[in-house]
Amino acid sequence: MGLVTLPHSGLQVPTARLRITRIDEVDVGTGIAWSGTVREGRTELGAFTNEGRGGPTLFRGADAAGERRMREFIAACRDRDGRPVDDEAVGDALAEERDTARIIAAATRRGRLAVRGYDRNDIPVYLHTEADPGRPESLRALAADIAQDYPHVVRAELWDTERRTWAEIYRAD
Repeated sequence: MGLVTLPHSGLQVPTARLRITRIDEVDVGTGIAWSGTVREGRTELGAFTNEGRGGPTLFRGADAAGERRMREFIAACRDRDGRPVDDEAVGDALAEERDTARIIAAATRRGRLAVRGYDRNDIPVYLHTEADPGRPESLRALAADIAQDYPHVVRAELWDTERRTWAEIYRAD
């Protein structure tokens, strides 16, 4: 069976049924500690956790079966280049998928399209701007606005709702 590429993080997974359904966060002064509940369908497998102090993101199973299932899942996952990944990469990617889906849903409810930019280190940032899907000329204006208002952004993408993919709309020269 082939792998499925998740649309927002690019992580390749054996099934898209396994996801983070809830994230709790707290600022601990040195970073953001977080915990993300992982479910496969309705079954809770456990949680990814990060203490927010520079340590790794780790998975802790709700029980032995959840731990075993998640270890199998993580072992099968691959990055964009087909390399194996660890707990941290999987936890961060599943959290990104959840958070990005929520951003897109909020923009969609307003009749808009979500936009994300990337800095020179290829770290995504969600821009506090949205495109009007009914006005193609607004994309050209949006690209000009990104160049002016977000000088740290070297490229930007727009969520294409129909194709369910990100489309590049801006790249710094």
